[in-house]
Amino acid sequence: MVCAARSSGTGVPYSLDDTKRLVMDRTVLPSVDVIASRPHQSVSPSRREGVAAFLLIATAFLLLFGSVLDAEFYVVEDHILFRRGPTAFGDWWTRVVQDVQAYGRFRPGYQAYVVLGFALLGPHPHLWHAAVLLCGSATCWFLYAALRTLGADVVSTAVFVLLVLLTGTQHWIWINLIPAETSGML
Repeated sequence: MVCAARSSGTGVPYSLDDTKRLVMDRTVLPSVDVIASRPHQSVSPSRREGVAAFLLIATAFLLLFGSVLDAEFYVVEDHILFRRGPTAFGDWWTRVVQDVQAYGRFRPGYQAYVVLGFALLGPHPHLWHAAVLLCGSATCWFLYAALRTLGADVVSTAVFVLLVLLTGTQHWIWINLIPAETSGML
């Protein structure tokens, strides 16, 4: 299009062949080497910054939600672990089918989360709570790393992560064990 607007000096617009030649000769468009040599605009966090950010986020989680580490199983869907606690990963498909029959929901990822979590953590509420806090810390850290990679400065990114951590209706997932939202946010 750029070439078609220019004239060949004779008052006649460039032909399609002239346009192809100019593009192939790289006289109109910059070469790939020129484009690749331009500075990258995003600011990926350094390893030190990433580790420091994760430690600060994990500390914030412990300060805000650390009391749940002493809690037992309670409320929401924690009863699933005891009412029909899985004994093997082969139980996964049975749970998926039962979920469809009982509730009309097809949730294979959620059932895999419950079965795998039970296989790794067993019926130990303190391990489950620690794992959920770790999952929340990782979620906020991934958000931090993504925003920094997109070019956001440290202060804006930290404020945004704190807003996700403290406000809105999603903060309840950081302390409940079984909801699919916890693993979905990660």
